[in-house]
Amino acid sequence: MRKDSPPVILLLGNYRPTLTLARDLKQRGYRVIVSSLGCDRSCRHSNAVSQIWDHSSLKTDLNLFAQELREFAAKSPNLEAIFPVSEEYVRVFAERAELFVGLPPIVTMASQLVKTCLDKSALMQLAIANDITTAPFAISRGRREFAKAVERIGFPLIIRPEDSTKRLGGQK
Repeated sequence: MRKDSPPVILLLGNYRPTLTLARDLKQRGYRVIVSSLGCDRSCRHSNAVSQIWDHSSLKTDLNLFAQELREFAAKSPNLEAIFPVSEEYVRVFAERAELFVGLPPIVTMASQLVKTCLDKSALMQLAIANDITTAPFAISRGRREFAKAVERIGFPLIIRPEDSTKRLGGQK
């Protein structure tokens, strides 16, 4: 690390929680760089963020993103850590860790813990197996299963996609 420059943290996912984290890291003396992709894009206008890093979408070409991240890290000698903030990035690092070998430390949980916690069905079954009270739930794939689930559970009803990175009708 160059002594004349502050340490750098790269935050992946341009969302409101990223902005809060960026402010905290700046107060701790870090230079904060945030990825450009995310639905809020609020970090672009924050004085806590030193730079916005433009890169390819994970959905378009994951290998290209990994290559761009390696290139970014190689050009950033003060990069101390990469912090995936949004779930899309957390999932990628957990599911495809082999693409990111040799990078600075990635601030995330163990891959198996991420995979377990993001599997809604498995997590609910785990809660039930451990006698943890849960609200009634069902996973349905198709209109008939959905209608049966609504009839069994009743209202009020919260509907979410099984994969939390997906949206229903463009809404969270």
